[in-house]
This record gives sequence, C-alpha cells and structure tokens, in this order.
Amino acid sequence: MSKAELANDWIAALLDRDSDDVIAVDRGVPFKRAQFNDLVDTWCRVVQQQPSGKTWVLYNLDPVEFSAQLLALWFSGKTACIPGDNLVGTQQRLAPRVSGALGDWEEALSFDSAAAEAACSYQLPAPDDVVIEVYTSGSTGEPQAITKTLAQLTAELKAHAGIWPYRPDEVVVSTVSHQHIYGLLFRILRPLYDGAPFERRLCHFMEDLQRVAGEYRAHVLVSSPSHLQRLPESEAFSLLAASCRRIFSSAAPLAAKASLAVQARLKTDVIEIYGSSETGGIAWRVQDDSGDAPWIPLPGIQVRASEEGVLELSSGHLPSMDWDTLADRIECGEGGVFRLRGRADRIVKVEGKRVSLTAMEAFLEAVPGIDKVRATVLQKGREELGIVLELTDAGQDDYQRQGRQEFINGLKRLLSDNFEAVVIPRRWRVVDELPWNRQGKVTQQALQELFNDKPE
Repeated sequence: MSKAELANDWIAALLDRDSDDVIAVDRGVPFKRAQFNDLVDTWCRVVQQQPSGKTWVLYNLDPVEFSAQLLALWFSGKTACIPGDNLVGTQQRLAPRVSGALGDWEEALSFDSAAAEAACSYQLPAPDDVVIEVYTSGSTGEPQAITKTLAQLTAELKAHAGIWPYRPDEVVVSTVSHQHIYGLLFRILRPLYDGAPFERRLCHFMEDLQRVAGEYRAHVLVSSPSHLQRLPESEAFSLLAASCRRIFSSAAPLAAKASLAVQARLKTDVIEIYGSSETGGIAWRVQDDSGDAPWIPLPGIQVRASEEGVLELSSGHLPSMDWDTLADRIECGEGGVFRLRGRADRIVKVEGKRVSLTAMEAFLEAVPGIDKVRATVLQKGREELGIVLELTDAGQDDYQRQGRQEFINGLKRLLSDNFEAVVIPRRWRVVDELPWNRQGKVTQQALQELFNDKPE
C-alpha cells in the first residue's frame, strides 16, 4: 500500500461508512454517520467562506463538534492548532500565529444562513500535509509547538490499532481531554479510524465514570494516573468490572501499586503508553508482580541506550528515522525491551552543587509512609529546593502524631546521610494529593504555586 493510500484511506472510508453507523453516544442516544457527515459539511462551508490562512485554532470540548470541525479544517487544506486550554493568556499567545478559530475561542466562527447557501469542496489532505499542531504540556518553560503530518498520525493509529483494535460494540469512554495529544489519539482519532463509537461526555470525576459505565455492555476506558490511582477506593468498580474490556493510561507514569490494584479488581489489563507530544507513542507495558515490568517498543519503533545510558529513538512516527536522543535514562533488556531509570535532564545546581531531583524523589519515595514526591527548584532570594509530599494513610498517622516539624526534620536527617548539606530541601509541603492537571501531569508551575506566600 502506498504512502498516500495509507494516509488517506481511513478518512475516505469514514465518510463512506453506512449512514446508520454510530459515531458517538450520549446518554444512550446514538449520533450516526449521516448526522456526522452533515455536520462536517456544515463546518466546511463555514471555513471555506473565510479569507485564506493555513493555521486555525480548534478548541471545542464537545468531541462530536470537535471531530467534525477537525475534518472540516483538513478538507479545507488547513492545519488545526489544538491548544490544551482557552485561557486568556493562551489566546493572546496564539493570536499572531493563527488565521481563524473554531469552537470556544474569542472571535470563533459560527454557522449562519449565508454559509448554508455557500458551495464547498472536499480535498483529502496529502500524506505530508501538516494537519495538527499541538503543544508540550508546559512542565518546564513556555509550551512549544509540535506539528504532525497526516502520514505521522496515520502510522501511529495503525500501530495502535494493530495491537488493540477498538470494536464496534465497544464504546470508548474517557477521563482525559482530547485537547491533548494522548486524548486526541485514543479518544477521537482511534474510534474514527477503527469504526468504534465514543462517549460524548467526558468523565471528570469517578461519579461520572460510574454513571457512564452502567450504560454500556462493553467499553474501553481511556484514562490517566491521576484518575486510575483513585479507582481502587471507588464504588465505580462494581459497574466498571462488568463492562470494561481494556484500560489505557498515559501522560505520566502510573505507580505499580495502582496499576496492579486496578487490574486485580477489574480483571482486565491496564495498558500504559509511554511517549510524548514530540515523539508520539514509543512503547507500552502491562504491569506485573515485579512492579517493574519492561516497556515494549511499539511497531515501527527502535530503542537503544547511549553510552551514558540515555534513551535513543528511531521512530516511524517522526519526520525521519534518524536516531534522536531523549531525556530518559533506560536499562535495556533482551528482545528490545527496556526499563525507565529516571530523567537524565533533572540535574540542577543549588548553591553551586549539582543534585539529581530524580534521585532525591526516589530516595524519599522509598521512605515508609511516603507515597509520592515531587521536587522543584525555588528562587527565594537564593536557589533552594522545595519538596511536595503525598503520604500514605500510615504516613499521615505518623505526621499527625509527630507534628510537622519533627516529621520534616526526620526526613532531613535521612537525606543528610546521602546528600550534601547545601542541597537538603529547605521548604516542604505535605498535600492530600499532588496537583495533577487535566492531562494527568504535575507541572513545575503548579508545584511552585504551593510555595507562594506561605511561610515555613
């Protein structure tokens, strides 16, 4: 099959599906292909009546409208710029680089009677056309634009579908937004590619998931660690177990304890996807009793370790197959599998002394009573480290019994046996839960806000 056929066939097939095929479901009400095609046609007319311009913002939390608007932009020769939010600052930052907007955005276009009478044409995007522009999560610094061609997207969709095909009788239910690349692929594009329906509602909370799960005989759950780590204590399990066929997790590492707990209760795999906005999907795994299951490269992906033990990647999901160096340390195993061993780029200097934030987090997470740790560098007149702790139930008991000062001092004493005095964290926060964002990540900005205007 040629590159053009590979890239274009699934889009053409989508519009040619039976008119009664279900695209999406909302509270048991199907949204069928004929309705969807009409919606795509509507937005094509709207877009094609506007002045020329290549890149358009698309921000729409309704996945049906989003999907129709995305195809309308593609059929009109446009690139969809897909931001993670529609905050005022984001709109101001993107304004100089875009020509128009659809969805919930300042000056976004809407359908009117003039557009209804307008002519429109469909032009399938070419394989090398840039069809989306997404952004890094902003974990550090300014979000960076990442472009994807149709061929890149299609290669990744084909790789995933070859291992875990979505089926027409499975409804795709999601707790993650499609405004992020992981949600875009698994919640929107994979269902369209495979011919499976997606649930129109986003499950923000466990209560939402419990209601939605009870409506379907079979569903696939697209989720993230920030949701899955709370599932074992949720009443939603009783309904999820009856209908859940597969669970996907991405955006951040999922703790082995949480993964095994979900698998034990639901009797179905939690499939973790490792990748990034820049690279696309790299590898996958299902956690095992070792608590450190290896990652298996996706089809079309080659992975090796550099002399320094850093991951090097050759991917069919990128513009070239050249080897790229990433920021993760790995340990390679037989058959091409590997294990992650922390970030290589999290070496910082505090008062002139180098310290690995990854090593410090790992050390503290090994202390009984501590569940999760995040470290961040603070600029408070001088460089100093801040530590955010999420405790286990037993850790909370110790914290309450000892008091804050004694508890923190005990951790400092443990650190002093392994780290130089100048890098021992001076500022500490104990939280009920780490500040996960909608993409299932803990950003540096969110961590640093925990230390604003709060004395020790």
